[in-house]
Amino acid sequence: MAVAAYLALTVVGCALLAVPGALFAIAGAALFGPLEGTLWCSLAATVGAVGAFLAGRYFLRDAVRPRVMRCGPLRRWLFSGSRRNEVLTLAVTRLVPLFPFNLQNFAYGITDMPLAVYAGATFAFITARHALYAFGAAGVLDEANRALCLGVAAALLAAVVAAGVLLSRKAEYVEAAEAAGATMTAESAEAVEERG
Repeated sequence: MAVAAYLALTVVGCALLAVPGALFAIAGAALFGPLEGTLWCSLAATVGAVGAFLAGRYFLRDAVRPRVMRCGPLRRWLFSGSRRNEVLTLAVTRLVPLFPFNLQNFAYGITDMPLAVYAGATFAFITARHALYAFGAAGVLDEANRALCLGVAAALLAAVVAAGVLLSRKAEYVEAAEAAGATMTAESAEAVEERG
């Protein structure tokens, strides 16, 4: 009963109420411990994210997509057609807590990203952040295992920050390479027109 109530509240909170996932991860750690709390929180947040993704895909896509297509950087990142770019973008936006989780869910719904790719990558990348919050909370709440939990939280923080930095750099590199490729393609097209 406790798990079912927690899952329902987390799904609604993540999908509809824009409650930060960190609060649910902390609550999950307090209720179920850091490992089980991370699992339930990530599962429920992914279900909520998929619900918002589907709402974006079936209710917002026709109205929002044309506006997004006018913005060059967003068009390149969200509509490049490359699964690699989609997963890289999802990784950066999920690991770096600067991007609002709830808005992302609706925004990814207007892309061509397959639902399975979105759901799997979302679960994988948010689990790292939820584990960080859950172990940090457990370190504060559990005196017997305080050092262990805080140590795990510190290691997770270092890993998440390092992954966020590396993925952000990779994203910048990919964007620069694609921009250079687009410039070269345009120059080649101009050269062909001049010859013709």
